[in-house]
Amino acid sequence: MQLQLCLSCMESGVGELHYFHDEAGQAHCLNAAQDGQLQAPDREYGPLQATEVALADTPARWQRQDWGQSNGRENLHRVGGEPSWIHSPWEPLCTGCGQAMRFVLQLDAQIPQAEGGDAHFWGSGGMLYGFACSPCARSAYITQYT
Repeated sequence: MQLQLCLSCMESGVGELHYFHDEAGQAHCLNAAQDGQLQAPDREYGPLQATEVALADTPARWQRQDWGQSNGRENLHRVGGEPSWIHSPWEPLCTGCGQAMRFVLQLDAQIPQAEGGDAHFWGSGGMLYGFACSPCARSAYITQYT
C-alpha cells in the first residue's frame, strides 16, 4: 500500500483526507469523488524533499512524547506507536467499515520541499497524522495546527 497525499488538498481545509488503495497499492482520493468535499487550494504545494530514514526501537522514555513539552528540539516524526497530539485525539473513521482507523505515522512541521522552497509547516507549525484500515485498504490524513 502506498502512503501518499496531496499537500495542496490537505492544506485547503478539508479536515480529513481519505484514500482507497487498489490491488496494485495505488492511492485514489475519496474526497474528490464526493461533491463539494475539496475546495480549490489557496496555494499549490510541490512534493516534499526525498530523504532516507531508518526505523529503530523506541526506548521507553520516548514512547509517549508530549507535543507541548517538546520545545522544538525533539524529533516528533514517527512511524507507529502513540501520536503526539497537539490538541485532543482525533482518530478518523474508515469510510469502508466505519471503525476507528489505526495510527500509522506523524510528520512534524518544517519538512523541506523538493524544489528548494520554504519548509512545509502544516498550517502554522502543526503536525500531519496518517491512519490506515488494512482490511478495507483505506488511509486517511488529518492535521492539527498550533
